[in-house]
Amino acid sequence: MRIIQFLLILIFALTVIAYFRRWRSRLRDRALVIVFALAGSAFVLFPGVTARLAALTGVGRGVDFVIYLAMAGLAFFCFLLYAQQRETDRKLTELTRVIALTTAQERVKS
Repeated sequence: MRIIQFLLILIFALTVIAYFRRWRSRLRDRALVIVFALAGSAFVLFPGVTARLAALTGVGRGVDFVIYLAMAGLAFFCFLLYAQQRETDRKLTELTRVIALTTAQERVKS
C-alpha cells in the first residue's frame, strides 16, 4: 500500500468518525456516509476499477470518472441544502408570524 492510499483511507475513516460523533442524523444519512466512505476506499485501494468504469461509460480516465461523479454528487447535495434552507426559512417566517400575532393580541388585551 502506498502512502497516499493509506492517507486517503485514513481521511475517509476520520470523516466517518467525525460525522457520527458530531451530527445526529437519520439512519438513511448514516448509511449513505458509510457507503460513500467504503466506495471511496475501494476506489483508492483498487484504482483499476475506476479505469474500467470509465471505459464502460465512455470517459477517458478513471480519475475523470471519479471527478464527474464528485461533481454530480456535489450538485445534488447543494440542491438538498438549498431545499432544506428554503424549508427552514418557511418555518421561521411562520413562527415569526405566530409570535407577532400573539404579541399583538396580548397588547390589545392589556
